[in-house]
Amino acid sequence: MIDLVWFEKILKGSSRAISQIGEQLRLFPTSTNAQRKNPRHHTTKSNKHLHEKKRTHTTPTKRNHKSSRIKSDPQLARIWESLIVEYFPHEPRLRDYRVIWSKRRQLRTLASCNIDSLRVRVAQELDHPRHHCWLAPLLYHEMCHAVLGDSVRQKGEKARWHGPEFRALEKRHPEIPELDQWIRSGGWSSAVRSHRAREAHAKRRAQGS
Repeated sequence: MIDLVWFEKILKGSSRAISQIGEQLRLFPTSTNAQRKNPRHHTTKSNKHLHEKKRTHTTPTKRNHKSSRIKSDPQLARIWESLIVEYFPHEPRLRDYRVIWSKRRQLRTLASCNIDSLRVRVAQELDHPRHHCWLAPLLYHEMCHAVLGDSVRQKGEKARWHGPEFRALEKRHPEIPELDQWIRSGGWSSAVRSHRAREAHAKRRAQGS
C-alpha cells in the first residue's frame, strides 16, 4: 500500500527535490559529464612556458560564425602573415586565423591559440613598442600549435603539446631561445608591471580632466 503522506510531500515539494529523488531511484540520467566545460585552446604562460591545451566538442572543420566576424589587429596580422610566408607557405588554412589582442588583463598568459575557433590572442600587456620585438617569436610558437593541431594526440594517451615534433618545429625560429630567456629573466613580469602603471596613470589623468 502506498504511503499517502509521503506521496503528498513529493507533490508539494520543489522540482529540485523531485529531481533528486528521481536520480536516487535512477529514473533520470545524471548529466555531470555532459555539462562539464571543456574548451580547447593552448596558452603560453610565463612560468617557463607552462602550457595548457583544452578541448571543445566542436571539430576543427566547424567554423565559429562569431569568430569569423572578428577582425585581426593590423599589426599582429602583418606579423602572422610574414611568418606564414617564411615558414609555412604550404599551410593556407593559417590565414583563416584571427589574431587579436586580449581584452582582459593577463598575469601569466602571454598568448593563446584556439584551434577550433581559429583565434590567437596576445596579451595586451605586450602592446607597447618596448615589447613588440617579442611578438614574432611568440606568434610563431602559437603558429606551431595551429599547424600541428591534434596530430600530437594519440588515442588513449595524454596529449604531448610540447613533444619532440613540436620542439623540432619551434626550433626553426631563431628568436625562440631569446624569448625563453626574456621570460625567465623577468621580462614578462616587468611588462605586466609597466602596463599596470600606464593604466593607473591614464586613469588619474582622466579623473583630473
